[in-house]
Amino acid sequence: MTAPVFFAWEGGASAPSNTAAATSQIPTVLPASHIVEGPEAHHIHVMRLGEGERLDLVDGRGNRAQCTLISSDQRHARVRIDAVAYEGAPVPAITLVQALAKGGRDETAIEMATEVGVDRVIAWQAQRSIVRWAGAKREKALNKWRNTLRAATKQSRRSRIPTVEFAGSTKQLISAIDADRVLVLHENASYTLDDIEVEWFDTPGISVIVGPEGGITDDEVAVLEEHGARTVRIGSTVMRSSTAGTVAIALINHMTKRS
Repeated sequence: MTAPVFFAWEGGASAPSNTAAATSQIPTVLPASHIVEGPEAHHIHVMRLGEGERLDLVDGRGNRAQCTLISSDQRHARVRIDAVAYEGAPVPAITLVQALAKGGRDETAIEMATEVGVDRVIAWQAQRSIVRWAGAKREKALNKWRNTLRAATKQSRRSRIPTVEFAGSTKQLISAIDADRVLVLHENASYTLDDIEVEWFDTPGISVIVGPEGGITDDEVAVLEEHGARTVRIGSTVMRSSTAGTVAIALINHMTKRS
């Protein structure tokens, strides 16, 4: 069984930028001891991990330290760092463009997408999105999505937290995904994901676009296709907006041997 994951050295100037040895926060001479504080120490304590059990500390940007628990209480946990490694980003990088949806379905979508390895999330305010993010509500909602991605990263024991952005229009969305090859998931598409030639997936980045409950409008599809997007179905059934992206990403992982 893999070790539970907790965050350390996350964010700020002290976090590693590219390799585990890039900061004095992660020792280069091993084994070494480290103190985990705050909410992560409390989480270690409530999980009732015992002395000598294994856990991993990650920074959310690819650095992982394999550790052994020495002691813990509600405020502090002392660990021995036994090994450190930098886990490179998988290729192709996958972006999920998730249209805003009511009832928390959009948050469910990005949570599950994180579990199957999404690298980047864009919250898209599509024409038929009932939910609208404006003013202060936007930053509050983005923070909620960040927390969802962070929690899902821990649950799935990843070392990288997906990034999150906002696109308030189709024009902004096109600008954000301009470098990627793009798939638009649409129930009325003539072709399925399996119909796309294998060579198409040999690319640095792929964006998967999922519309809101009411679907992507014909105008939005037309604009996206004008910019090179491929419109596809996943299969013979119509999936909810909370499910479609995760299934598509899982299939792309398999088709590209992405790990």
